[in-house]
Amino acid sequence: ALSGKEALIRNPDATRPWQHVLEPLHGYLLLAEALLRDPVAFSEGWNFGPADEDASRPVRWVVARFLDAWGAGSWATPQAGAVQPHEARSLALDSGKARERLAWAPVWDATMAVGHTAAWYREYYQRPSAARELVEDLLEQAPLRIECYDISNFQGSESVGSMVVFEDGKPRSGEYRRFKIKTV
Repeated sequence: ALSGKEALIRNPDATRPWQHVLEPLHGYLLLAEALLRDPVAFSEGWNFGPADEDASRPVRWVVARFLDAWGAGSWATPQAGAVQPHEARSLALDSGKARERLAWAPVWDATMAVGHTAAWYREYYQRPSAARELVEDLLEQAPLRIECYDISNFQGSESVGSMVVFEDGKPRSGEYRRFKIKTV
């Protein structure tokens, strides 16, 4: 849309679980809080995806709304026979556990998420300093300390975890930790 050229969309009928990046971030912060309260009960895999009505929107739907919010632009598919990378036709997330156990739910529907994303990029390209201001405004409202944990299983047997720490919006790599989990 910015360059005036048509955007090439490889697979407009593919479906994806569209959401704004702040939605899963909110979920992971709730999960981190729950892990601090009860690490055993919450040390497992989690998904944070869009509301059911937005869970399988086709790419063409998102492109149309982005271009509407942007105010200009067009798209096309690549020429028939053009070599394209393999893509899954459909991707989905089941966020039922996050909704039930963390009381998490997305705040913005996909239409609002696409609109806010287009507005952010439009402002950035018109005035690049605006993106920095938006991020700085968000950081002023951010928690003073965030600890994020990731628990993984190696071939179904070895459970390991890692922790990263941010204070005042900056990484505190000296406080990063790795754990070998013996029991759950």
